[in-house]
Amino acid sequence: MKSLSQFPSVMRHVSRLTLLLIALCTCAGASAVTLKIATVAPEGTAWMQELRDAATRIKEKTEGRVLFKYYPGGVMGSSDTVLRKMRVGQLHGGAFTASELAGRDPDLLLYGIPFLFDSDEEAVSVRKTLDPLVTAGLADAGLTVVGISGGGFVNLFSNSPVRAADDLASAKVWTPEGDVVSDLAFRMAGVSPVPLSLADVYTALQTGALDTVVNTTAGAIAFQWHTKMKYMTDFPVAYVLGLMALDQRRFQRLTEADQQVVREEMALAFSRIESTNLKDVVDARDALVNQGIELVSLNATQREQWLGLGERLIQRLKDEAQFDLEHLDAMMETLAEVRAAAR
Repeated sequence: MKSLSQFPSVMRHVSRLTLLLIALCTCAGASAVTLKIATVAPEGTAWMQELRDAATRIKEKTEGRVLFKYYPGGVMGSSDTVLRKMRVGQLHGGAFTASELAGRDPDLLLYGIPFLFDSDEEAVSVRKTLDPLVTAGLADAGLTVVGISGGGFVNLFSNSPVRAADDLASAKVWTPEGDVVSDLAFRMAGVSPVPLSLADVYTALQTGALDTVVNTTAGAIAFQWHTKMKYMTDFPVAYVLGLMALDQRRFQRLTEADQQVVREEMALAFSRIESTNLKDVVDARDALVNQGIELVSLNATQREQWLGLGERLIQRLKDEAQFDLEHLDAMMETLAEVRAAAR
């Protein structure tokens, strides 16, 4: 029986075919880019469903060239850990709160200045000025923002009623790690807060290391913090914002057309998430009451005291130049215009 080596012409055709197949397989593999994304959003929530739906649409529209792999529930660690893993390529992006990315652009903390906004409508109007500024700032820091959504307002949750700053004197109050604005606000109220990452809060509540936290009503339920709380102060503290930021180097591996698909689909997903958030915070408030959380009301004097703290905080931030003062001024000017138009 003759071997193939005795048929040189056949071998040449086989070799060419083999090389062609190898080249095709290599090109096919190289054309697909997987983006590994971490988030503290628990699996099964509406937030995760929207992100997964967006990933499906992106895969279809890019014909499989762009894939998303999510790591939900905080399994990849704190925001600082996620950012470190992004730097070394182990992850390619994450869903963050504004304060969690403030190390890359301090202006992100402007959104969460306590007692600044009176309503979601005010916050959304101001965001038209502020969102492009912080998106550009994060781009300079090597991050590409593909989605932004408002999460509504956070409230104080506690195990003792909180109506005034004095009620926090002996409390173990949480502030988000790296959130210099929240930290300063509580210190001005005479409190020494406990800075922790979002992922570590539930454990701290279990062990008693914390007994007072801030979160939206929907967030308190989603993260199960409400199971460790007895009271909610029925007065909004600060506006919260969520962003999806991708490592710029990884994102730029996509073609311009595929980048546009990712931007469009994630923007759509985060718009839907924002709409869901606005509804959920109302529904969750009722759910919390039904589950035994007692609402703590404030009188006019107590409200004015908290609002006065917010005004002093803004002046302190200006004096210390914690942010780009031009951006802070632009935000305050927009807010003044919005309030003047509403009169």
